[in-house]
Amino acid sequence: AWSVSGVWRLVLIDELRDHSGCVWSISWSRRGELFASCGEDRVVRLWGSTCDASRVEFRLISTCGGHFFPRTLRCVAFAPDGKHLAVAGFDGMTTILDILPAKEDQDLKVILDVASTLEGHDSEVKCVAYSGSGTLLATCSRDKTVWVWDGSADDRDFDCLSLLTGHSADVKRVLWVPTRDDVLLSCGYDNVICVWQEDIESDEFTRVATLTAHGSTIWDMAFDDRGEFLASVSADRSLIIWTMSRLGSTYGKASRWLAVQTFEEVHERPIMTVDWSSCDGAFLATGGCDNRIVIFRREAPITLPNDQNQRSGENEKLEDSPSLVQCCERVEAHFGDVNCLGWSTKDPTLLVSGGDDGVLRLWRVTDQDDSDVGPQTQ
Repeated sequence: AWSVSGVWRLVLIDELRDHSGCVWSISWSRRGELFASCGEDRVVRLWGSTCDASRVEFRLISTCGGHFFPRTLRCVAFAPDGKHLAVAGFDGMTTILDILPAKEDQDLKVILDVASTLEGHDSEVKCVAYSGSGTLLATCSRDKTVWVWDGSADDRDFDCLSLLTGHSADVKRVLWVPTRDDVLLSCGYDNVICVWQEDIESDEFTRVATLTAHGSTIWDMAFDDRGEFLASVSADRSLIIWTMSRLGSTYGKASRWLAVQTFEEVHERPIMTVDWSSCDGAFLATGGCDNRIVIFRREAPITLPNDQNQRSGENEKLEDSPSLVQCCERVEAHFGDVNCLGWSTKDPTLLVSGGDDGVLRLWRVTDQDDSDVGPQTQ
């Protein structure tokens, strides 16, 4: 099941089989000690690390589901402070959960308690994302809209700040620039990436750029650890790496965005998910409907040719390319579509994946000649 370039391998180290039905989303806490998952079974699950010096192991420490969520849960996101989760559901609601210490007589270490519910979308909510500071929340929906919510007054309750209507079809993903609370990206079925920026005077978010390079639905996006490069993946089976010149304070003008690397036919079927290691940006992973996970490694950066540097018509120099190269892949990583990927925010070589088979798998990227250890005893 291996196709390896060089000596890198993606090694299975554990499996978590508590979900029943598709796993749609994974989110790590900023400290990397917890991650959350959700999916078709309408349950949010919180996993805690019990790792020691010799092994990595996660066990279930809390759940929230059943009567709280009437339909499939599509996305879960950790708040930057690690005290809350935001959950997007097919019932059109976004739910904020408090992560609270459990009482001494309870089996679980923490409990997930419903703090508030955000209403507004007319259809299924497909994604929810916190800004870097945690004071803003973005949601997107099948109703073709993106909502920006303000939680600066209360991190458990949010008020609508902007309603964005630039897409012509189902919006699949919203993503904040990691270092900015005023720049948001969205993508979906209309094959474009919309870049939104907050106007200082009005506090409203407006579309400042539209990126058009993919030929089909854009399923997912991810920034590198410094927010300098954007990765996007699509049903057209391509992975595109973008960067832009930072001339002034605006992220606008599509001419300033440049696709610095394009990988065609990375997968045999649509690419569903992408994630970039947030620890050091050394690895990028993609997962698709061909059941595969593909790993890219960041090599020494290269400088773009001069004619490309001047593509925007300004006397400016774009950032170097991240110079990604495919280093390994895993065939049949799941028995079905690979729907979500999440690199640990603590360990740059630890990756979690979720799929149609209802299984969460923990992987290690390594250049050692190791074999799979397989699922560890729970």
